[in-house]
Amino acid sequence: MKNQKLLFLTALLALSGNVQGGQICRSGDFEPVKLELATDQTVLDRQARLQWQRCPQGMSGTQCELGQLERSNIRQAANLVSQANRQGHAGKLDWRLPTVAELSRLVSKKCLNPAIDLKIFPNSPAVEFWGSDSDGAQSGYVDFKDGHVGLDDENLPNAVRLVRDLPAVGKTRGKNRAAR
Repeated sequence: MKNQKLLFLTALLALSGNVQGGQICRSGDFEPVKLELATDQTVLDRQARLQWQRCPQGMSGTQCELGQLERSNIRQAANLVSQANRQGHAGKLDWRLPTVAELSRLVSKKCLNPAIDLKIFPNSPAVEFWGSDSDGAQSGYVDFKDGHVGLDDENLPNAVRLVRDLPAVGKTRGKNRAAR
């Protein structure tokens, strides 16, 4: 049934929109989440106060054209978080796995294969990305082929895109004043 829905949606989108590479997008501007490029390495979601890793783990470059996507089980994904923080990815030390709800904010409702804005997240693969939601045996994921959300065995390999919380407005200023 899910495959029939996907085929129907793919055919509908192909008839009504634009096709770029393998991605299929409907025309129109109706993306509810506004994301902005902060640096070559990061993307901001100011509404949710989040800063995203632009390229998935294993990929880099201004267009995420270098390297190869790393797929990790959930334990390895936790190690990737620690490694990114030790290395100070993009000059920050507080990266983490996103929740499924946070990761779902990146899903483009108008595109499939991948269901993400490739102008903001270039070369992003149409695969499942880990979320931090876990029941101990399964963790949440978002499939960027079509935006599907589900649970997966934590031993299976999925992609990883890290996120960090932006500081609260005014919090930095208070710290700077106190330091003066």
